[in-house]
Amino acid sequence: MMRITSLQLKTQNPAQAVAFYTTILGLTLQEKFENSTGTVYILQFPEGNAHLELWYNPTNTTTESYQQDAQDNYWKYSVFVEDIQQAHRFFKNKGISSNEPYQFGDIGYLMHTKDQESYQIEFIQKSFQQNTPTDASEPKFSDTTGPLSLGLLTLRTKDPVKSIQFYEQFLGLKLLVRMYVERGSGFTLYFLGRKDLTPPSADIDALENREWLYHQKEAFIELQYYWGSEHQADFSLQANHAKQAGLKQIKFASENLDNFRKLLKAKKQTYVEGFDTSSQQPWVQIMTPDKHPIVIE
Repeated sequence: MMRITSLQLKTQNPAQAVAFYTTILGLTLQEKFENSTGTVYILQFPEGNAHLELWYNPTNTTTESYQQDAQDNYWKYSVFVEDIQQAHRFFKNKGISSNEPYQFGDIGYLMHTKDQESYQIEFIQKSFQQNTPTDASEPKFSDTTGPLSLGLLTLRTKDPVKSIQFYEQFLGLKLLVRMYVERGSGFTLYFLGRKDLTPPSADIDALENREWLYHQKEAFIELQYYWGSEHQADFSLQANHAKQAGLKQIKFASENLDNFRKLLKAKKQTYVEGFDTSSQQPWVQIMTPDKHPIVIE
């Protein structure tokens, strides 16, 4: 069985980045190590099973801040939070820009901010606004955001059928939730997670599955598909990992890496492999159909 263990982003200023995540978002610097590609900072969320990694290489620096583009194949990551108003008050007290929390249709109770390098962070309350626990709505001074867990890694795809098949076939994930969003030209969101998870309804469009999703202490792959983009010759997704700032890779843990290699060979799936001297672990890297680097350890 596979599970998502981390999201790795590139950083241009590791000292500032680590300070933001530890002092503002309450993450813990679990480990710092160097390997052949650079320095990696592992940051653990207060809750959940997945963590954030920051990758730094002094030869990969740029003076330009990260700018997310609608055609990037990486969009954002989301954290699940108990009380989104508490998180908003905390940011306001700290002078950090964020929008007012709002219930976005039947999608979720949301708020957005950015870290010091302009990576987009979405906050999702575990409950819809109308289902907010009564004690959570009481105004109080907030000296923390409340406990957070890494929830969604939002990627983009031009071919959702092909991408979903890839995640199911090679990474053992399962399509758990689907949401249609009629904003702009419209898009669909697909949420994939461990196949042993059981949502309340077998219907992937069921509303009750959405709050259930946000209550999990697992990380999920969220795929955004713009309606009709596969037919637009002038629309192509940009490989975010090729930029100096942006997504570096997503990591999964495998129970049996040898069996995974056999699967890749049997399916004639291209991959590269190596050995991480810092963790003393072998790894295999594959690319999704939309050019997202996935590392399996």
